[in-house]
Amino acid sequence: MHWLSETFVVDSRPSYPFRVGGNRYTPKIGTSASSPKRIERHVSLIFLHSIGMFKETFEPVIEVLFKAYPVIQSHSGKSLIIDEVWSIECPNHGQSTVLNASEIQKQNDKDWSSMEYATAAHVYIHGKPGGHDISKRRIVLIGQSNGAEIIPFLTQMEPKLEFHSIILGVPVTSPACPERELVGQTFAALMLARRTVWADQEEARKYFERNPFTRTWPAEARELYVKYGLRERTDSKGVTLACSKEHQASIGMTIAQDDKGYDLLAALYASETPVHYLYDDDPHPLLIKFHPGMLLCKGFKPTSAHSVRGGHMFFQANPAYSAELIANALSHDQKTVTATARL
Repeated sequence: MHWLSETFVVDSRPSYPFRVGGNRYTPKIGTSASSPKRIERHVSLIFLHSIGMFKETFEPVIEVLFKAYPVIQSHSGKSLIIDEVWSIECPNHGQSTVLNASEIQKQNDKDWSSMEYATAAHVYIHGKPGGHDISKRRIVLIGQSNGAEIIPFLTQMEPKLEFHSIILGVPVTSPACPERELVGQTFAALMLARRTVWADQEEARKYFERNPFTRTWPAEARELYVKYGLRERTDSKGVTLACSKEHQASIGMTIAQDDKGYDLLAALYASETPVHYLYDDDPHPLLIKFHPGMLLCKGFKPTSAHSVRGGHMFFQANPAYSAELIANALSHDQKTVTATARL
């Protein structure tokens, strides 16, 4: 591997009820300038995962970024260097589920708002994990699905954070409409109907090799899912989903019922922060209606928009391709500014 990893937990209780975990990845071999005349910008990437995933899910993409893109030539002529990558975990996902088990039980073991992840990420970035003051660095936010949908909310939270650029991977948001509610209901029904218990990791591994959701993923991505997307059952009888199917369904419904996200997305597009929108080139029929509103949101457009192959879970399905998309977005180098609205 071309990276080293450390895990840090921010514990802000009682001001925030959950401990927030994240991984910091740094290249094994640092990148140095080949010429003293080179003009460089150093950035810190922050990944935010989708529903049901975990902070380690981006490791194959991070591996390619550090290996293949140690220096990215930007359109401005500057050399962009990725100093570090952070991946922040939603408190009821992955290993954080075990870390926050008692707090989750006290709060609600059935309902969970998608906005909780935005709050958790904001707490983590300002919490100086491991003594690292991320808020003072040149941040590139990269979100997948729900991780992308919460970014417009995160950019408006106080105290405000500054961002070098933002990459939105396959978010789904729109003004209120019957189709949006139907998408939420369909997603929730699928989540509640899914299998959640396996005798052990080996049985789960074989299941996900056949499952339509994961069978097209590389073996490494499936292995990460088995290792971090599942946890031991509390009764020690097998393994189950780290994030419960009830919570996954609840997150999907809160996204479908949200009336603020689309306005905040327009505000983000209207800001001076570069925003790059990655969208599925072959979306589910229920999602096709939302695409025009993502390309032109209340009169505002993203800095760039690119269709992606591999479906909604393209980060997991094709890490090398995903890293290339990120590198291409980073080549649109611009001055770091605060993501504030001009509406």
